[in-house]
Amino acid sequence: MIVVLDFNTLVSGFRGIGDTPPVQLIQFWRDERISVVTSPHIVAKVIAIWDRPYFAAFMTAELRRCAMVLMASKATWVTPDESVSGVCDDWEDDLLLGTAVEGGAQYIVTGDRGFRRIERYGSVKILTAQERLDIVDL
Repeated sequence: MIVVLDFNTLVSGFRGIGDTPPVQLIQFWRDERISVVTSPHIVAKVIAIWDRPYFAAFMTAELRRCAMVLMASKATWVTPDESVSGVCDDWEDDLLLGTAVEGGAQYIVTGDRGFRRIERYGSVKILTAQERLDIVDL
């Protein structure tokens, strides 16, 4: 299964605290049980979030390095499909959809309630981390 992990899923998952659905998805990615598609804007947004004081307090240099190695070595990087525009209220969500379309992803995993209301764009389903874990094929 090919997925796009939204900023909030990546930030929560890389934090690595507890056995939460985002943490489990990051582990499935490490174990190659899921394939992740990403794009430069997703990674840039995650880095910007890590630089905020709250997140910087627990996102050590070592955690950042490990996360960046995973993103560099085990993700497929694409440029978002620019034809995906005006679908969402937030332009960054359009970029996530464009990343999924360009990368052939079946799912976008997000905690963003507004984004999840779309539910589907073409063949891409928009799910929470828990909903993605509930799918039997993992």
